[in-house]
Amino acid sequence: MAQTPEQDAPAAAMRELRMAVDVVSDALASASLDELEKAEDGMARAVAGVSTHVPADAESAAALRREVMRVRAALQRSRRLGTALNEFAAFSLLAQGAAGSYTRQGKTESQVSRHTVDTRV
Repeated sequence: MAQTPEQDAPAAAMRELRMAVDVVSDALASASLDELEKAEDGMARAVAGVSTHVPADAESAAALRREVMRVRAALQRSRRLGTALNEFAAFSLLAQGAAGSYTRQGKTESQVSRHTVDTRV
């Protein structure tokens, strides 16, 4: 049975949020700060839209659960991309000697404490 726009609203709001997170992930993957900044408005609109909808029936609730799982996967991808970009920037600064001042132990203050780069995406 086809859902009415009101019944589909919670899942539609989650789809919009997922698309906004995908825009952020794409900006992180391409290391584009301009695109990341542009994504901010879309993310704010999507988050505001999510908080105003409650599923009306079981079918709407099931559709919402599916979209929530997709949003969680998109957020995980975005988190991993952000971590990888942050580590790359820290290693680049360290390699250039621009990572900050040195401590008494001979390490830079902003030196990365981990010895591996998280490359899972």
